[in-house]
Amino acid sequence: MPTRFRTIVVGLKSHGSEAIVKKLLYAEFEEENAGKIGSAGFYGSVKIRQFWIVGRNLTNFSGNFSFRLGSKHKKSKNPVKKGRNKSYKCRHNNSNIHQMSDEWEIIPMRNRAFTLIELLVVIAIIAILAAILFPVFAQAKLAAKKASSISQQKQITLAGIMYGSDVDDMLPLSVSGSWGQLGNATPALRSNTWVWIIQPYMKNLQMMVDPAVGDTNTEFGSGPNSWSYNQNRHPQYGYNYLFLGPWYNCDYGLGRSFTAAVEPAETVMFSTSKVFEASEKVGYYAVNAPGAWPLTAPAPFACIWWDGSAGSGNWSAGGVKVITASARVKTYNGAVIGFVDGHTKLLKAGAAAAGTTFGTAVPGGAADGAVINDMTKYIWDLDGTTADLIF
Repeated sequence: MPTRFRTIVVGLKSHGSEAIVKKLLYAEFEEENAGKIGSAGFYGSVKIRQFWIVGRNLTNFSGNFSFRLGSKHKKSKNPVKKGRNKSYKCRHNNSNIHQMSDEWEIIPMRNRAFTLIELLVVIAIIAILAAILFPVFAQAKLAAKKASSISQQKQITLAGIMYGSDVDDMLPLSVSGSWGQLGNATPALRSNTWVWIIQPYMKNLQMMVDPAVGDTNTEFGSGPNSWSYNQNRHPQYGYNYLFLGPWYNCDYGLGRSFTAAVEPAETVMFSTSKVFEASEKVGYYAVNAPGAWPLTAPAPFACIWWDGSAGSGNWSAGGVKVITASARVKTYNGAVIGFVDGHTKLLKAGAAAAGTTFGTAVPGGAADGAVINDMTKYIWDLDGTTADLIF
């Protein structure tokens, strides 16, 4: 049995006539698929079986209708999503009241606020999605920076090779003059590290800043620390100075030739760098080769850098923590390395220290870390020997 509800018209539009529709008297709804009407609103869907409208000049009236349901006794405050707009034609030609029929499905929509539980569920879902997606976004961002860092290392390496082509195939010096003149304010008297030596082939000091680290001390921008002394010492890519430009008597760099490289594609030229154990955020112009410490430290004129702490001048992974001297490997879980032949790639610490006892070495003792035990696998030497470490 159809149920009869009082209703009001939300919107009526007439077509091609001067009809004025005042209101919808009532409509009969089939109870099939109907929900219930209560304080919480209307649920489910209903179909209009027939309805009556009141107005004037309704002869041959046709129009589009949308409805809001009400209770049997009073108008409901719960709005209903209007159904499909259809054109209806009068069944009777009485000019005041007309019966019209069709099947029109009305899908109501509750008009109420979210409950606390619903809000908490939404917040929980957002939190779960954030927990899943944020690490993915962070990894994607780091991967992009790694690709950029590899590209920068490639350009630095190529600049060093171009420099060599202009100076009789000589590798860049680690230091062009006396170390004590590195901060000389007079350019003609100032010594430079490889950073400023190859700048004519790069013309961009920002290339010395690793995108994943940033210019922490604003040494390569326009801040108060941006002057040659800091820039010469703190690029975030360091030079394989012990083999390619040995630091003689802790004062100036010695020249070495590109032609001395027996395996250019297996000889490290540059690596991502840091100030030893002092900071991962500040780079250093010189990278210590793994296993070089026990050979260089006792040599009369060969010099090697360290920060004064045990094991900081050498590589070791058998102690409490992994130490890679001034080579920076934590940022990308490996060092971005440029080779003498010009190619660049990321190497894990173990791969970069191939040919040494890095994996089991501990700081302290005579070696203070790794020792070289297989020159055929070692990738830091220039001519296949360790002669440049013991002069």
